[in-house]
Amino acid sequence: MIQITDVTKIYDGPRGQVMGLDRISISIAKGSFVTVTGSSGSGKTTLLVTLGGLLRPTNGSVEVDGQHIYSLKKNQLSRYRNRKIGFILQTFNLIPYLNAIENVMIPMIFAPENRNDGCHPRAESLLERMGLGERSLHLPRELSVGQQQRVAIARALANDPDLILADEPTGNLDPALAMEILEILRKLNEDEGKTIIMVTHSPMAAAFGTHRLDLRNGRLI
Repeated sequence: MIQITDVTKIYDGPRGQVMGLDRISISIAKGSFVTVTGSSGSGKTTLLVTLGGLLRPTNGSVEVDGQHIYSLKKNQLSRYRNRKIGFILQTFNLIPYLNAIENVMIPMIFAPENRNDGCHPRAESLLERMGLGERSLHLPRELSVGQQQRVAIARALANDPDLILADEPTGNLDPALAMEILEILRKLNEDEGKTIIMVTHSPMAAAFGTHRLDLRNGRLI
């Protein structure tokens, strides 16, 4: 599904250049659950956002389903992110003045094919799957952190993406809640065949993957 070839990312900093990724080459098969580990500053998040079409590499290519994503025009790249990828973040990034169901509907609004079918029923169904059917009209501040992360997962699934990119999805949760979220991700991988790439510092979370990548100073070790 994914082929990363000789990807390098160099940042220009006030004290000179900083190597974010150093000639990374990886093949990831469809249906994998890949965990990405490494110390802070090792390049984990840089790799994730590069895969997500959010950060153009300095050199190298990123190919998803046979498409070199950084050869796409700006609107095509936006469409790729909207249709192909579900993002799950440590900080949830829910819009505070929208309720749960409205937050889940956001990606669907930007997919024209969903508008006529009605975004609301699908968003409602996704929240039911996350055990939040009775919380659909609650604002983020009225939800626990675990519930907020489940809303974020429902939002990531809004357009039924093939690929889920998760950046420390359990980083703000206690161990019991973290286990709940990891089990949800595992079911999405095993039961629905979603390809998941998850950045984590947690050995417990890393153990959920079928494959593990370890980065150090931007290099795959």
